[in-house]
Amino acid sequence: LLPGVLSSSLAVSLVPSLSEAAARNDLPTIHKRMHQALRLAMVTGAPFAAVMYVLAVPLCTLMYGNAADTAPMLRMMAPFALFLYVQAPLQAALQAMDRPGKALINTLIGAVVKILLILLLASRPEYGIQGAIIAIIVNSLLVTILHGYSVIRLTAMSLRWSDPVKIIAATIIMAAGMSYVYTSVHISSSQWIQFLAAAACGMGVYFSICLLSGLISRRDLERVPFFKRWRS
Repeated sequence: LLPGVLSSSLAVSLVPSLSEAAARNDLPTIHKRMHQALRLAMVTGAPFAAVMYVLAVPLCTLMYGNAADTAPMLRMMAPFALFLYVQAPLQAALQAMDRPGKALINTLIGAVVKILLILLLASRPEYGIQGAIIAIIVNSLLVTILHGYSVIRLTAMSLRWSDPVKIIAATIIMAAGMSYVYTSVHISSSQWIQFLAAAACGMGVYFSICLLSGLISRRDLERVPFFKRWRS
């Protein structure tokens, strides 16, 4: 959930501009802002999902001292974390367009389904804690899909598949690079340094691909305080 801080802050900044566009019934601006928000949410969330999946064993070893039990659970949830990161801008859009009740109903449906799945699966010995993980995954998928459906119905927005395809391709390349660096390139005997080096190399490759493919523009970078200060 920690990388979701980025998409949540993005969602907060999205509300005023969307509210203004909705008040003018300016659908082109709404579509433009939504595409930007969803693209940035996916771009910023995908590399963290890749790190949690590829480097689950060293990450859980360093944080919990026990990768045997925790790493498989983290690896199981990691690919679906992207739906959580996209969920925040979608929910913000519903609130900005004066549909907070719709967002509440979608979230409530997801919560009910999650509780039912926990009761059905987690109580069975063959599932155990895996049942709770399945319930969390289904909840994130269901709520995000419901939010997306609601936003599309309200705005008549069409989906752009080129951005998700580019992000998936960049994430796969990043994952392969991280795995190679961590397993085949000996940088240090310290597991922390080896982990951080692999993650840093992967992030560097990922954001380089995003810049070259147009997923991140110069205007996007200028919105980040660090780059804004550096440029000035």
